[in-house]
Amino acid sequence: MEVILLGVAGWVIYLLWQRVERLRARLETLEDDRWLVHRIEQLEAAITTAQPPSPASAYEAPPETGIEPARKISETSAEPEIAAAPSGLASPRLVAAFDPIPEPAVSAPAEEELAPEPKQGWRPHFDFEDLFGRLLPIWAGGITLAVAGLFIVKYSIEAGLLTPPVRVLLAMLFGAGLLGGAEVAFRFENRIADPRVRQALAGAGLATLYAGFYLAGTTYGLIGPLPAFAGLAVVTAGAIALSFRFGMPSAVLGLIGGFAAPLLVGGEQANIPLLTAYLALVTAGLTVTSRQRCWAWLGLAALGGGLGWGILLLLNFGGGTSETLAIGGFLVLLGVIIPAWAMPDTGNLRRLVEAGAAGVAALQMAVLIGRTEHSLLAWGLFALLAVALAALGWKAPQLRRASGFASLLVPLLLADWNTPEAIPFSMVAAAFAAILAGVPVALAHYRKQTRIDLLQLCLFSLSLLGVVAWQFGTFDDATQWNIGAVALALAVFPGLTAWRLWPESAQQSGEQMLLVATTFALLLTGGLYVSPGWAAPIVGAALGAGLLLLDVKRSRSGLTKLAWAVAATIVALLVLTGDFAHEAARLRGMSEGPADFLAALRWAMPSAFLAALAWHDRGKAERALAEVLAAIFTYGVAAQLLPSDMLAWFASAAAMTALFALRERIASTATLVGIAGLWAVPPALAWCLAGVMALSGEPVLVAELPSLRVTGLQLLPVAVSLGVTLWIHRQRLGRFAPQGAALFGLTVLVPVHIAFKNIMAIDSAGAFARTGLAERTVWEALLLAGAYGAYSLRERCAASRQIAWSLAGLAAAHWCWFTLVLHNPLLVGQHVGPVPLANLLLPAYGLPVAALLWLLNGPAGGMKQVRALIDGAVMVLISMLAVSSLRQIFSGTDLTAVPLTQTEDLLRSLTGIVLAILFLLWGARQNLRSWRIGSLVVVLLAVLKVFLVDAAGLEGLARIASFVALGFSLIGIGWFYARQLRREPEAAGGKPI
Repeated sequence: MEVILLGVAGWVIYLLWQRVERLRARLETLEDDRWLVHRIEQLEAAITTAQPPSPASAYEAPPETGIEPARKISETSAEPEIAAAPSGLASPRLVAAFDPIPEPAVSAPAEEELAPEPKQGWRPHFDFEDLFGRLLPIWAGGITLAVAGLFIVKYSIEAGLLTPPVRVLLAMLFGAGLLGGAEVAFRFENRIADPRVRQALAGAGLATLYAGFYLAGTTYGLIGPLPAFAGLAVVTAGAIALSFRFGMPSAVLGLIGGFAAPLLVGGEQANIPLLTAYLALVTAGLTVTSRQRCWAWLGLAALGGGLGWGILLLLNFGGGTSETLAIGGFLVLLGVIIPAWAMPDTGNLRRLVEAGAAGVAALQMAVLIGRTEHSLLAWGLFALLAVALAALGWKAPQLRRASGFASLLVPLLLADWNTPEAIPFSMVAAAFAAILAGVPVALAHYRKQTRIDLLQLCLFSLSLLGVVAWQFGTFDDATQWNIGAVALALAVFPGLTAWRLWPESAQQSGEQMLLVATTFALLLTGGLYVSPGWAAPIVGAALGAGLLLLDVKRSRSGLTKLAWAVAATIVALLVLTGDFAHEAARLRGMSEGPADFLAALRWAMPSAFLAALAWHDRGKAERALAEVLAAIFTYGVAAQLLPSDMLAWFASAAAMTALFALRERIASTATLVGIAGLWAVPPALAWCLAGVMALSGEPVLVAELPSLRVTGLQLLPVAVSLGVTLWIHRQRLGRFAPQGAALFGLTVLVPVHIAFKNIMAIDSAGAFARTGLAERTVWEALLLAGAYGAYSLRERCAASRQIAWSLAGLAAAHWCWFTLVLHNPLLVGQHVGPVPLANLLLPAYGLPVAALLWLLNGPAGGMKQVRALIDGAVMVLISMLAVSSLRQIFSGTDLTAVPLTQTEDLLRSLTGIVLAILFLLWGARQNLRSWRIGSLVVVLLAVLKVFLVDAAGLEGLARIASFVALGFSLIGIGWFYARQLRREPEAAGGKPI
């Protein structure tokens, strides 16, 4: 008990300290205006000493003096409204200062006296004489008198001088005497001139009376607990009454003694109904006193004490009906009635106190329901509290916060109800639904709603449905009409409110969108409970369509965002219900089977809703996203109906349909093209893997590539749809046209190459040796033919030039790497044919020669450096063809089958000399310096071979013959070359060299 009393005393001291701080702040404000009071006093003194003017002097100029007239002082003060004030600051004499009067014969106040003092921050001021001489002695005297009464009683007990009844009687008389002294001090207030004297005497008297009744009832047992309690109650009532006569100390003692009295006489075992009635009266009395005296702290402390007793009562709750009714009624009074009726009007503080008291009372009421094991009586008292909050909150919006708090407690209490019966649970849920959800609907109907009301409506409706489902629902696919009916019934509350508050403009508040979202969630939940599990996306899409129909003519931003949330919900329902795993497997052709019309209907719902959302949404990015998702789910519908072989072509056909029907909606077309491209990924990966192995020298066999059927069903669709799309939108590609053309070329090249490899049908290493060179030559010829065809269309299509160069470069790279490096017939076993000259060597080397010559005579004809490079490449190719043909004569179809002989080696040198002569003749005929230089290079190589290689292996006449032939050849070449050099200057008009 001592701890409780110390806590209450500390709380009261804190409140008193806050009150002193507020008084100090007000005094600071008054001190800041001290300069204004000083000016007023100076003006009144000047007016009082002024003489009335004569009639003539009233129109004369005032004499020059060394002072300022009163009018100037008033004007410089910049406060003319003071003179016009009806009462308070200005007197009639001050008003006269604005009349034209002669100058008073007084000295003008100094400028520094009239100037306002600069405002300084507050600093603690300590006055020893004022504190210890004026303030403390009186209060110390009152406390001393109270302690003296206690010491007198204690001394009498220890000395055994007085019997207990006499001691108690003396204490009562002493307390009454102190109260009488306070009354005398009040009546002779003019002589005493200090109200603290009567306050100290009254406080000491009340404290002594409290001690007397405590001793009589608890220590000595002279009277029973009930009379002692009644006596303490009387003292409390007297303290409250005396606070109106003697001031604050009586009220403080009434506060402390009133709530401590039940503890002093054994309140824990007291009659609960009587105790709650007493506590309610004490709280009401103190709160009324706080309102009458404008002591907000007293009302706050009284409510805190009463609600604190509510905690003690709940801790010692016995469970009886009368106790339940008493505590519940007590909480209703303290939580709603008393704060709204008796608290002083202090603005925000009162609203905060009312809301806080109601919230604490609701929380304690929830504890009471738990202690009574959810009895209907406790629920009824809680409903009474909710009704009181709703009724008072109709005109006092601050109480609606507490109502919102109660709306959060009710679902928690219902969820805590262990194995409830259906009928009592339904009664309680329906009652609170009518109060906590129905009242916000009524407020919205009369346009009195606040944000808290709408939040309460939405959160309570959703949480109540969740509790009902938790208590009585089952989480399976079976239909549950009872839960569905509850959800549909609860949806009426936010639905009506949203209908009432729905704006006619395109702007909505967040609360209105929350109402619509809550209504949708409740309707969706109800629909899910009354429908089979597989129909979940159908229910969601049907409700989503209704949401979009709320505004057909214009797009509301809030509604559109909510529609996107609905779309996400529909997709989630599709994923979480039905046989989604099997349905998703059909998208990639991994699950075969007959057409599933039920699954197609499930996928059609999100597709249709997203298509409608794409039509409804005005945002560019959002609309594109809706088109993408709608295209994906449209493909999903087809996947449930069509065999997997047709899905890629369906995506391609759907892309072209969207392309021509909705030309500006490029997102859907691109998505469908992308889906077709996903079908092309596996065969394209297989082709890429085989190509990587081919780059390392491993032949590509037909078994390692996709079949013609797979190529036609999975690779061709994306090529067709991509090509049509790029052609239709070629003007929109802009600077990305080359990238688009390259992508399209790749999608065409891969299936064409796979088809070509399937036609050639190289299925083993032996087949590759026999027909590999022919296959490569034909493929390179096809690439060059494509390049030539694309180049011929350069005037009609800007991308044709890039396509032509790309194909030509690809053919050149293919020949250089595969024919020249990896599978060169001179180095690797590749059959060239049995007939000399009429074999594969001629097209294999002649094809690049022909391409280079066409390039020389066409696009690169005017570029000298490029021409020299092309001439050099042609000479190299002719040389390699000559060497390979010579080797074919000696070895046959496989150039690596027979080892090189000495005769063949000598013929190679002779071939080099012959080629050099031919190159020189051609260069002379065409006047091409590059060919002449090439002939010299070939001769040089032939000479080096003869001297370094051939001569080392020859003897006798053979060696002599070789050198003779080489010598004559060199002489002839030199002579011919010299003639050519002399002919060039003569043709140019110069002298021969």
